Amino acid sequence: MKNRVIPALLLLIMLTGAALADAASDLKSGHEKMTAGDLSGALYYLQNSLSDAKFALRDYAQYDIAEIYFNHGNYDLAGPEYEKIPKESPIFKTALLKAAKSFELSGQTEKTIGAYEKFLPDFPNDPNAAEAGYDLARNYEKIGNVKAAYNMLNEVDLYHPLTDYAKKSRVMIKKLAALYHMPVYKAKPKELFKSGMAAFNNGDYDEAEAIFERLAREYPHSKYAGEAFMMVGRSEFSGGKIDDAIVNIKKSLSYTPEKDKSRNLYYLGRAYGRRGRYVIAANYMSKIIDNYPDSEYSDNACYYLGVYYEYLDSPQAAVATYLYLADRYPASSYVNNALFRAGIYYYKKYDFDTAYKIFGLAKVKNPGEDTPKCLLWWGKLAERKGSTEAAAGIYYYLADRYDHTYASYRAKEKLLLLGYEAPKGKIIPLNSGAQASDNSGTENDDIIAKTDEQLEKNRADNAAIQENIERYRELVDLGLMDFAAIEGKKILESGGGADQESAQATMARILERSGEFRTPILLSEGKVKDAVLAGKPDKIDPELWQFSYPKGFWNYVLKYSQKNQLDPFLTLAVIREESRFNPRALSHSNAHGLMQIIPSTGKLIAKDLKIYPFRRSMMYEANTNIMMGTYYLKNLVEEFRGNVFLALAGYNGGSGRVRKWVKNWYNGDSVNLDIDEFIEYIPLRETRNYVQKVMGSYYEYKRLYGGRS
Repeated sequence: MKNRVIPALLLLIMLTGAALADAASDLKSGHEKMTAGDLSGALYYLQNSLSDAKFALRDYAQYDIAEIYFNHGNYDLAGPEYEKIPKESPIFKTALLKAAKSFELSGQTEKTIGAYEKFLPDFPNDPNAAEAGYDLARNYEKIGNVKAAYNMLNEVDLYHPLTDYAKKSRVMIKKLAALYHMPVYKAKPKELFKSGMAAFNNGDYDEAEAIFERLAREYPHSKYAGEAFMMVGRSEFSGGKIDDAIVNIKKSLSYTPEKDKSRNLYYLGRAYGRRGRYVIAANYMSKIIDNYPDSEYSDNACYYLGVYYEYLDSPQAAVATYLYLADRYPASSYVNNALFRAGIYYYKKYDFDTAYKIFGLAKVKNPGEDTPKCLLWWGKLAERKGSTEAAAGIYYYLADRYDHTYASYRAKEKLLLLGYEAPKGKIIPLNSGAQASDNSGTENDDIIAKTDEQLEKNRADNAAIQENIERYRELVDLGLMDFAAIEGKKILESGGGADQESAQATMARILERSGEFRTPILLSEGKVKDAVLAGKPDKIDPELWQFSYPKGFWNYVLKYSQKNQLDPFLTLAVIREESRFNPRALSHSNAHGLMQIIPSTGKLIAKDLKIYPFRRSMMYEANTNIMMGTYYLKNLVEEFRGNVFLALAGYNGGSGRVRKWVKNWYNGDSVNLDIDEFIEYIPLRETRNYVQKVMGSYYEYKRLYGGRS
């Protein structure tokens, strides 16, 4: 009876001859009524939208109709509706899988097989591929095609070995082999290797490990055997199984020609280094430098050799290695980090002249992330030498050439203290709305207008992506965010170039508007960093800066920052670096929410703020988390007499540790200490980096939105 209700209702509605509204409004109304449970109303509006043959979003209306049938058990009707969705639609993949399930649930085995046979060749790496393959095999068995079922089960086991469906497949393989005397299935080594690399490159290290282990086990004498052991080891190394990685990388050495062993030795050394066995690790890195000085791993090996020497308390050997790296491999990405580590070593040894010379080398080497830090310390040591004019020149160069870096802001402060004028810097011309409003409150009209502007600029580019952008834009305008996300993913998976840049910008705008800031930051911050290191921060789209430094949860940030006498831009900086504005963030140390508060601290804060009853889950609420985080940060700022740097060190590493460091290093004088020196002396790398990251973001927020440089 249930299967007849909806079609009869639909026929009755269609016979009423009600006037049609425009297709887009009908899609919106139909989707809303479906969500509200008004099935007859939903079907009426959705069918109306399909009556317009030129409507660009027909596939989404069709999908909703199929979903109504599926979710209410009308599987025999749902399957054909899913199948009507065209292959070029971004929702085709999902619809095809749902069609297969609908056909199976309605007992239509042949159609089930047909749908799965369309799905698997086109989407072999889809997360649902293992389940689809297993279900296809079951349906093959139903119609008596045992050979096809057996082969498909083996493919599931081959390409998805760690899934539950692979386990189920192995059980069925044994059953079919026993019943029908099937031959043992053996994948070709090339297939196994290709499958393993796909898993490794996708970050599925456990699955990659399993596939490469199978390759090494089943084909110990093939040309892939040595590489299989190597990739087992790399998979284990990347997955944190260090002891196992060492065993397998060692096995790979016997298969590798002598001239090609640098990669094996490098990862073997890294694995021993991760295990804390630095003597052995250093020995492997030395072998690479001595025997393979021109390999692609030689500069990496040189850098890590220096690091391991440091860990072995052989700083002079470490420094010599770092300087050798800078001289022998000047184009290496490790050079500036090596120079910084060498310079800081001599600084801590009070050999300021040598430190001064080393830091100065950064100016003539290829720019890197640590170049600005080297220049900052070069200027500080010029000051210490009494060369005020030279120091000012260095600071000015740093502030101008590497504008918008943490070190450049410190250089500007140094210039002002020395009585010199700082460079004006490269202005980022944000739109006027960005200065005063919360990014999450942008109106649809603003988004559409900006998209129109970019579409006009790139009209001659890839027409397929343009069509997706237009569809994405219309879905956003209709408020159909779940469908807009599907279009957005399609856009981001498309080719490169200016067209995709426009698409990504459109995606970032709407994600920010809906309160999702992580992806916009991810899409933009690499471009911002590259522009800064190139000395061209003002040559990229200003909107990238807004995406990279969003004013997320601004109303709460402003409210509680003012209540706790904090600069709201400092609060934004903390949230950006702690959680990337993810309210559900949970760290490995069990810190919760936007401002990453650990439960024990949260209980104490809740008691002070009289939050009762207090539950741990409340720290995932933006309002509560920002209220608690700003209160805690305010207390730290007060404890350290207004020194924000020390307060941030306490926020990350614990105020007790900071008090101890200040007492031991500066006799408890937190006012007159050298803050740059203090930061570099912090023994906790995470805290040392944290302070500089948050302060860098704080400077940038003030610069972008507060009009302060």
